[in-house]
Amino acid sequence: MRILSILLVLALIGVVGCTQQASEGTGDQQAVTTKEEAPAKAEAVAAMAVNVGDELTLTGTAGCGHCNFHIAESCAMAMQVADGTIFLLDGIGEDTEAFNQRTKGMEITVIGKVTEAGDANRLAVDSYEM
Repeated sequence: MRILSILLVLALIGVVGCTQQASEGTGDQQAVTTKEEAPAKAEAVAAMAVNVGDELTLTGTAGCGHCNFHIAESCAMAMQVADGTIFLLDGIGEDTEAFNQRTKGMEITVIGKVTEAGDANRLAVDSYEM
């Protein structure tokens, strides 16, 4: 009975410690958007509306359209800009260093023309720099 009581106390201490640590945060957690912040975020997304044929210069985080961003059916070069908009990048081949480094979250700047807009934005890349 005494061992059961000790185990129960230890379990409660562990639960309290976990909930306290979760409320303090670890710094690695994603930010939570409050209702007050939501309109500002919506405005930022609306500002990135693109149309087919638009010539763009974009800077953002490189990634894999399949592995990182989950918008492609297979591995593809992609990027995400500051407002969260994701672009699949055509013209950066699998034989390039950029393609091989795409999952490392490196910054990329691209210049190109929008070939698809909407749920999956696609950019024909004329040039890029990592």
